[in-house]
Amino acid sequence: MAGLPGTNPDVNPDTRPALAYVVHLLYPFRLHVQHQIAKELPELHLHTLVTWDQRQHQWTFTEDPAIGLRFMPDGPTEHEFAGWRGKLKDWHAGAHLINWFKEHKPAAVVMCGYAFPAHRRGIRWLKRNGVPYMLWSDSNHLDDTATGLKRFLKDKLVRPVVRDASAILVCGTNGSKYYARYGATPDKTFLCPVVPDYSLIENCPVERVADVRTRFGLSPQRRRFMHCARLIPLKSTDNLVRAFIEIAPQRPDWDLVIVGDGPLRPVAESLVPAALKSRVIFTGFTTDQATTAAIERCCDVLVHPGYSEAWGVVLLEAAAAGMAIIASDVVGAASDFVFEGVNGFQVPPRDVPRLAAAMLKVSGDEASLARMKNESRRISLEFRQRADPVNGLRQALARAEVLKRT
Repeated sequence: MAGLPGTNPDVNPDTRPALAYVVHLLYPFRLHVQHQIAKELPELHLHTLVTWDQRQHQWTFTEDPAIGLRFMPDGPTEHEFAGWRGKLKDWHAGAHLINWFKEHKPAAVVMCGYAFPAHRRGIRWLKRNGVPYMLWSDSNHLDDTATGLKRFLKDKLVRPVVRDASAILVCGTNGSKYYARYGATPDKTFLCPVVPDYSLIENCPVERVADVRTRFGLSPQRRRFMHCARLIPLKSTDNLVRAFIEIAPQRPDWDLVIVGDGPLRPVAESLVPAALKSRVIFTGFTTDQATTAAIERCCDVLVHPGYSEAWGVVLLEAAAAGMAIIASDVVGAASDFVFEGVNGFQVPPRDVPRLAAAMLKVSGDEASLARMKNESRRISLEFRQRADPVNGLRQALARAEVLKRT
């Protein structure tokens, strides 16, 4: 992974206005959206700038000219950022970011987040130099629970950033509510969600589906709950296993597939009794999104019982794959993708009995399950029509007077 020096003799002579996206780390769903932006906004020269050191992350990428992907030098790793040295390294990465701004003179910048030191430093420079910035965030008002002094300090931090931004780009309903709390008006707020590569899900070859069935023992004769996440306490995988154990005797034709890995995996595996070992399938982590899509096509119900989730792209994947969905009511995307009794159920986090009850409801009747799965597909298509990320970005750029209004 090459670093980006302050002066670059290989600057692309492209004369189109530059649009910079600043992210702390890159994930597959963001990479997909960046390629969509580059393709559908050809009048702008897209640059994707990463401020953290991604080489030690579970997702690694190489510099990609198609989306102007570059990595700022001296940034912290995800692990380092937890300490003060990591935050200091992030601050230094902000200097390289500002050097890039000076050299490339972007017409506008999308800052993905406002709290990282490099981002804060970049925002101040943009404001002082009259460069319009748009604030993108997957923030969820259900997670915004600060009180007292923390609430006062957060207001002091967030309100000026929102006030000075040319536009606010949010993922969904709960994101709009979050930024409305800090002064964002509806005319300044645009839907610009991170979304999966729907083509991987909807055009998944039958050969790939057959391959994952064989590899992970997913018999076509059985029904399946699916959980796809980093196996960390926040995702509540252990509580899902407990709920499945509770309902397993009543649903002998159902299995649980857990896609992902992490420190909670040994705990989750230890909870499974010997009699259910063959019915709880741990696939491990996969870097191949096409493989994950094929597993989704083999499953019936996504279960996402996390304690907290800003957005939750996996819900969008599940809806596109035609899965019923059970999610904690604090998951950001649940308000847009999970409708009670229509295509699934929302449950309180940490409530294993309620989670088990929802799993019994969704799996109790074949006709009802088929209807819910079809409803998820409909909900997915409707969301895509009203919340296309490039359309939202185009409207925001028009408000910033970078593009003409259409």
